[in-house]
Amino acid sequence: MNHLHRSLLRFSFLPTDTWRFCRFTLCSTGVVMVLLLASCAAPPVILDEVGGQKEITRGQKATFFWRFQNAVSVMIGGDTTTFKQSDQVSVKPDSTKTYPIIAYGKSDSLETAWTIRVIDEQPVKQVQSGGESNYTVAPPANESPSQFYSGLRAQGTSYPLKRLKIMSVELPTSPTGGVCTVRFVPLDENGNALQNLPVSINNWSVNTFCGSTTQEYSPQVTDIQWQRNVAKMKMAVCIDRSAMAKDMDERVRQSLSELPFCIGINDKASVFTFNHESKLITPFVSRDQLNNIGDKIGSDEPNGLNSMYKSTYAYLQQFSKLQNTTNVVVIIAASTDNSSLIYTADDIIKRARETGTQIYSIVVGDAADTYPLKYIATQTGGRFYYVPLEKTQQISSILKEISYSTHGYYQAVFQMSAADLASCKSSGLKLKYSDAQQNHVEEKATFAMAVEDTYPAYQAISMFNFRQTVATDEYKPLVQSLATVLKDNPGRVIELVGHSSNEGDDDVMRTLALERTQSIRRTLYDMGVNSAQIRSRALGDLRPLYYLQDNEWQKKYNRRVEVRWLDPSIQPYEVIAEYTSTESDAIKYSEQWEKRGFKSYYERVYVNGGSAFRVKLWGYATEDAANADAKLIERKYSVKASIE
Repeated sequence: MNHLHRSLLRFSFLPTDTWRFCRFTLCSTGVVMVLLLASCAAPPVILDEVGGQKEITRGQKATFFWRFQNAVSVMIGGDTTTFKQSDQVSVKPDSTKTYPIIAYGKSDSLETAWTIRVIDEQPVKQVQSGGESNYTVAPPANESPSQFYSGLRAQGTSYPLKRLKIMSVELPTSPTGGVCTVRFVPLDENGNALQNLPVSINNWSVNTFCGSTTQEYSPQVTDIQWQRNVAKMKMAVCIDRSAMAKDMDERVRQSLSELPFCIGINDKASVFTFNHESKLITPFVSRDQLNNIGDKIGSDEPNGLNSMYKSTYAYLQQFSKLQNTTNVVVIIAASTDNSSLIYTADDIIKRARETGTQIYSIVVGDAADTYPLKYIATQTGGRFYYVPLEKTQQISSILKEISYSTHGYYQAVFQMSAADLASCKSSGLKLKYSDAQQNHVEEKATFAMAVEDTYPAYQAISMFNFRQTVATDEYKPLVQSLATVLKDNPGRVIELVGHSSNEGDDDVMRTLALERTQSIRRTLYDMGVNSAQIRSRALGDLRPLYYLQDNEWQKKYNRRVEVRWLDPSIQPYEVIAEYTSTESDAIKYSEQWEKRGFKSYYERVYVNGGSAFRVKLWGYATEDAANADAKLIERKYSVKASIE
């Protein structure tokens, strides 16, 4: 399931209307028939994606991109330059402008557009905050109590150590062990980092643990010293705006107002939001261009599903390993990924390692499954934070802590053995400092290691309003993405599972859920997906995500269609229920069998040299189970059934 769309194979059938049109042309004669047949053979142009910068300051350049299928060439309105079907262009408009994007196929064309808003540069809003406007890599000391890294004590000053905070752990990549690097900060009661602690390895120890058991082996710290990182930092802040993020949204935007004071004057930050699609709020800009960044997110209410993996992976494409640059991504989420379809936490981790990017994750509230985000942070050298909903104001302090610890930290280096990398769920290490008076301060860091816990509990393709059975246009790009993957991988099979909220009779709810799966299935057919790759069934209100349904967004999550990737080897037997000559009848018969309680789909076959369709019932693990249902069908519905 990992990046299936990269398969070299590709296979699809023509849509229903095209087949009807082709049948009509068979009755034509002469040149007209030849031309029409050629038209039938050419697949239609399909838009997969268009995106890029939507807003720039006057005088800047903007880049936007597109990805079509079956296009011979692409042109931008008003320009004679020819582009590829997957390409990009950079422009420098003097004022807000809409660019038509026209894709030409062999027999048709498709037009979309991209609008770039040009704004005049706003005067920098001067906000003073304890001298932080001059922060480079040495933030000033903080004089009020804080549990976060809030400042830096000058060299030569002496304050008591109150806590250690492990900010980053770089684990060995080899399963046999190797060098481990821990970056941490010793803090006083006001959250100021202390630079004057003894660096003698006799003052420091590290113990590894698995579960509740501390390993006897304590690796020796071979090097420890204060590090000052003068490299420029690129920080991308990724904000969840799916329906589950509604309660945190306003508070997060307020915290973002502090973002200009969380980065140094030589650093740059970018902000984007995500639900089932992503939206760039601002590209990488310096701190003086981040004023009012919370307001730029917009006033629309959070909605939709969560494609965090897909959005973050796409955004990581903008990062690369550069000298004198430190890459940081901060994910702020109220929910867990449920609609990335083919992207996983491991995809993000792999790309982050390739680009040398540290990922920090902040989970707000109790709706998210925290383990995948812990796993991402652990494996990329970042840190995981949990923030209660009522303490969302801590986010600005966390952003500041991440930035400060990127530029100044202690670093401990030691060897880890294979035993220390045991893949138990709560393995980790404990860093301990002891002074001459036997005073001890320690900090634990837990590693998320179990990959199997990082896959989503479910994957959804669409949510629905009350009694709605047809997905709205906002989910069409998600359905198109699924269609592309299935066409690129003709051997893959999915099951669409329909759900409903508890808002009526069970039979009515199941009927609604069934109609929702049928709607998505038809859309996939229209996009060229082979019908044999799609199964469907409906559970109605049998498995709600939210039993109480206190809010409308919870009801929407209950009214959903999920996608399950099926392994044909698990349930290999099927029952052939009937044949028909038309696809419209195949759809009707398939839906009829589903209403009778069977899991059904249809596929195109060829009988006596002509095209036909057969309706199949699936989901039998043994031949005996399939035979039993085949006999039942013959007796109850008077049809001749066979086993395959």
